[in-house]
Order: sequence, then C-alpha cells, then structure tokens
Amino acid sequence: MDLTKKQLEDMLKELQSRNKATVILELAVLALILLLIFLGNSLTLLVIILNRRMRTIPNMSVASLTISDLCMGAIPACPLGIPSLATS
Repeated sequence: MDLTKKQLEDMLKELQSRNKATVILELAVLALILLLIFLGNSLTLLVIILNRRMRTIPNMSVASLTISDLCMGAIPACPLGIPSLATS
C-alpha cells in the first residue's frame, strides 16, 4: 500500500515538472487520437447503417465492437484525460 502511494506521488511530481511544450504536444497527440477514434468509428457505423448489403451478422458484430470502442476509448478520455493533462 505504501509503495503504491509513493508511486502515485512520483507520477504527480513528474506530471507537474513538465514544460509547456511537452504539455501542448501531449494534448495535441491525445486530441488527434480522439479525433481518429470518433472519425473512424463513426464512418464504420455510417457504412453499416447506410449500405443495406453490409447488414450481415458478422458486420453487426463489427458494429457492436465499434460502439464499444467509442464508449471505452473516447468517452472516458474526454472528461478525464484532457483536463488532467492540461492542469497537472
């Protein structure tokens, strides 16, 4: 338990010691990743929804994975990741 607390304190010190250029670069990379997550998954869902021939059982599995990727990848990163990178 004490080791975990020390590791968290060390990570917090490292986050606080970053310079502005590093913070901006990290935020830009995270924003690019989030944009690609939204764009790629949205296009995948759009193709499956709009193209009748794509509505097969295997593609419904792909659509399910796409929705879960949106929920697990982008939704927690927006309210949690960006502010913690910017304000630490």
